[in-house]
Amino acid sequence: MTLNPLSLLVIDTETTGLSGCPSDHVVDIGAVKVDFGKCTVSDVYEAIPGYDVSTWDRAHRNAWVFKNTSLCLEDVVTSPLPQEVVLRDLRRITSDYPFVTSYNVDFDFFRFLFNEPWDLGGLQKKLAPDPMLVAAELSGGRWPKLDYAYARFCPGDPAGIRGRQDHRALSDARVAAHVILALWKLGKYLLPSTEETSEDATPSLCAGGCEDEDASASESEVPEGHPSAWRGNPSGVSVSMRGLPGAPAANVPPNKGGAASRLTIRDFM
Repeated sequence: MTLNPLSLLVIDTETTGLSGCPSDHVVDIGAVKVDFGKCTVSDVYEAIPGYDVSTWDRAHRNAWVFKNTSLCLEDVVTSPLPQEVVLRDLRRITSDYPFVTSYNVDFDFFRFLFNEPWDLGGLQKKLAPDPMLVAAELSGGRWPKLDYAYARFCPGDPAGIRGRQDHRALSDARVAAHVILALWKLGKYLLPSTEETSEDATPSLCAGGCEDEDASASESEVPEGHPSAWRGNPSGVSVSMRGLPGAPAANVPPNKGGAASRLTIRDFM
């Protein structure tokens, strides 16, 4: 299957705590597609993983997510999709995209989805830059929460949240996707290249960076920051962190074993 090199899957999770798996549980997952060629954001997947909660302690049963969002413990108990089915769905869906990310990769992936019972560590080679870190660079080193970044970079409210983040996975994934698209339009969000990416596969682009069937742009006309304009290390991180205290180099080499470099907010503190 030929992957669209101009697409990105944005994943968000809601969990029973901050410790990560297997101590805490993922109880809500949403995934959204960003199509940079068409400048669009579209829903891909939403699920509440079902669990046997009979062994959960009081803290997990009364987690913040159950007290402060529309999700309740009963939704988890009665979900028609057991966790293992949701995992199978995620494996299938992520195989259709050359890149994946989230708003706070360290939390969603390294604390949860890369650990048991999800074991999606194979996605490390597909990790795109964390938009939270890009937003931090543009916020003077401040670690911006998702709602802050969205209010700053998406003043037109393209996700339609009307000033209120509801902390549900699909909605938050939409918000993060629009932040990514806005950062890309500013030339600040870049993607690694892929083996599937070729000059022939890159669609022509109009002035706004969107696909235009009548346009005939050359590579030199591709807007700065467009995913197809960067041809660095496929598993590197193509985000400039200049200006942040203790910031790494702009293109961070992969870790041993070829996995994408792991950057967290601790790198900027």
